[in-house]
Amino acid sequence: MMIIKAHKQGNSMMITLPSFLKVEEGTSFEPRMLENGTIELVPTTKNPSSMKELFKNWNGKYNPDPEMKDWDNINPSGNEIM
Repeated sequence: MMIIKAHKQGNSMMITLPSFLKVEEGTSFEPRMLENGTIELVPTTKNPSSMKELFKNWNGKYNPDPEMKDWDNINPSGNEIM
């Protein structure tokens, strides 16, 4: 078993991935914290090549962020096009 330690860099915590994982420089990841405390780094693609790829993990349910405004009840305050 290999143990690695997190270290502080600016306002972030950094973890160095060992070379045997063969992660290419510039690879983007989506970080996820699982309920059991496990941290997952899921590789992402910046530009999906199709709509099927874009929605491949969509489960058919939309859960908006509760802190977002109710966009149906916004009153224009300037020159917005409604």
